[in-house]
Amino acid sequence: MPSDKNWRDKYRKKIISGEEAAQKIRSGMGIQDINTDEVFSIVNPLTLRQDIKEVTVYLGIMPPDSPFARPEQLGDRFKIYSLFLNRAAVPWLERV
Repeated sequence: MPSDKNWRDKYRKKIISGEEAAQKIRSGMGIQDINTDEVFSIVNPLTLRQDIKEVTVYLGIMPPDSPFARPEQLGDRFKIYSLFLNRAAVPWLERV
């Protein structure tokens, strides 16, 4: 436990919304998906941005409802790397 007794207050001041976090991401940056449920609060507003390009995204398991499961809509704005192959990450798996 930190020696500073006010660490909880300092932590609360650092919490921002997914929309605010998405605005901090710039072209050429990379982001790591830590928890799929949490990352959607950032991913959804991030994929709406047209002013960025070549953002690298490392995902764990990509759920089928992820905006990243539709790369044709993302153009060259994102480079997606998934740690696991599933039907959302690789649509042709459905035919295998």
